[in-house]
Amino acid sequence: MKILEKLPKKVNNKKIAWIIRHAQREENQDKLTEQGKQQAIDFGKTLSTYPINAIYTSPTDRCVETAKLIAEQLPNDVPIILDNYLNEVGIYVTD
Repeated sequence: MKILEKLPKKVNNKKIAWIIRHAQREENQDKLTEQGKQQAIDFGKTLSTYPINAIYTSPTDRCVETAKLIAEQLPNDVPIILDNYLNEVGIYVTD
């Protein structure tokens, strides 16, 4: 998360899209490890000072779990929007 330290705390009407990958997952499974859950919580806490309007995620379980843990740390009720296009071959980075 060192890159976040370089970003300004106030974005002043600028629109920013955060593109992240799901947190650490269990090997050969579609759920997060305990460390992965903590990664998502920590990242959500870091993002809590930024204006977040929505979280778009693949419907894959590990991605949805990451999005939910991030959203729980945000000060406002932020919608989580499942997008099947984020689950298409070629649109995401593979393991």
